Amino acid sequence: MEGTAEPSGDTVETPPAPEVPPDFWRWRPTAVLLGAAFCCRLILDFPFEDGGSVVLLLAKGWFITAIMLLLAAVFQFSDGVQVAANGALRGLKDTTVPMAITALAYWGIGMPVGWWLAFRGGFGARGMWMGLIAGLTVAAVLLYLRFARMAAPSRP
Repeated sequence: MEGTAEPSGDTVETPPAPEVPPDFWRWRPTAVLLGAAFCCRLILDFPFEDGGSVVLLLAKGWFITAIMLLLAAVFQFSDGVQVAANGALRGLKDTTVPMAITALAYWGIGMPVGWWLAFRGGFGARGMWMGLIAGLTVAAVLLYLRFARMAAPSRP
């Protein structure tokens, strides 16, 4: 256990921070992709003989679900990088610039792109998720680059 100095000079033991296993970031998107593949399989095996329009409506619902699950899986990859880079920067006591980066990426890129794709591009909910993925990916890349620059050893 590590200790921290109190104003009185005493040392207080603090427990180590819980760690997320590295495999978590690899298996979480995989699980979502498997769920999407399962939904796609249900669409392909769906019986189309009786009830024509009802069956097509149900099949369309399964298809939308499968597409949304695929988008959620893509979202997980960018989210994992973004969370790790943000946490690493927090560990370097860098919080102001990452806050600005995430605000710009989410509200300046993600929301406008999502709005445009959803309402002007005709993608609906899928378009909004695509915009959120775009903003999150920009945040992940910029936060990673910031961390790489700050963590690099300084040259004399």
